[in-house]
Amino acid sequence: MSLSAVSSAGDAIDLTREFMTPFSPGRILKLSVVVFLLSGGGISLSANVPPIPPTLDPTYSGPTAEDATVEELFAEAEVTDAGLGAIPEELLVALLIAAAVLGLLAIAFAAIASIAEFVFIESLRSGDVTIRKYTSRRWKQGLSLLVFRIALGVLSTAFVLLTALFVLELGVVDSLTRALVYAGTAGALVVLTMTVISSLTTYFVVPAMIQEDRGILSGWKRVWTALRSQPVEFVVFVIVQYVLGLVLAAVVATVLVFSGGLIALALAVVFGTIIIVGGLGVTSGAGLALVGAAVVIGLTLLAIIAAVLQVPVQSYLRYYALLVLGDVDDRLDLVPDQRERARESQLGLGT
Repeated sequence: MSLSAVSSAGDAIDLTREFMTPFSPGRILKLSVVVFLLSGGGISLSANVPPIPPTLDPTYSGPTAEDATVEELFAEAEVTDAGLGAIPEELLVALLIAAAVLGLLAIAFAAIASIAEFVFIESLRSGDVTIRKYTSRRWKQGLSLLVFRIALGVLSTAFVLLTALFVLELGVVDSLTRALVYAGTAGALVVLTMTVISSLTTYFVVPAMIQEDRGILSGWKRVWTALRSQPVEFVVFVIVQYVLGLVLAAVVATVLVFSGGLIALALAVVFGTIIIVGGLGVTSGAGLALVGAAVVIGLTLLAIIAAVLQVPVQSYLRYYALLVLGDVDDRLDLVPDQRERARESQLGLGT
């Protein structure tokens, strides 16, 4: 019996074509907004970049990062009275407020992105794009997904940092440089693990949460049961999905480069003509304003094209995952009718 993770790649094309037709500008616009929002759902909590090695200071005569332990490096560091106290209190308060506002905005956008994951799957399942209805129905599950993503990011970052500290404290390595190498290796493994977990969460756990009205942990438990029953399907899915993602990303990038060239040429002709006919210099105030306007228009058009292109790409990848999930466990099948039409079409039985 063929693997669904392989055969479903073709069926997903039929489902995507069916979902995208008949073409409706308003519907595509709403889908573009949803896809744009969910693309910002990932939470990235990177480890801090280590400070510049003290050996860059020509007057420094202490131990280097290559042969110094953490204690020696901190022992050599001089703590002066300057520091936070040297920063004006008003500026420090303003910086803290700005950081808090940016943090809240980032969390708010991530929450919207997490909710958009559910809105998009509901749209694919029903064929009807109704953002308000799906948001009111799934916002609690979206927030639980947000908490899961934040917790995953915090734990992975903590693991990398603790790895560096432990290998130093336990004497596994005797220098900060070697500890950072260990931390970098651990970080690479963490990134790989997080990528797999994030992929399975997005493509399988979210649909399971929708299908059986579950929370994030309950959804993971449900998917884990299915995963253990047919692990090969999930392994092949992760590989195929990664390859498909690379191929589709290359296609989108090619289209964007071509579109960007056409947009740049058109804008250069239009605004160049205005500048020449108007006798304006490119370096004059009016010329610079026109050049700036051309750049803004070009980037805006390119962003709109990118958002529209992502609609069929993300629809295809999600349909592919839904087909595999439904084949592995029919109780988690969100698209039984679409599946049947696609399979009949493949066999030449459909219209």
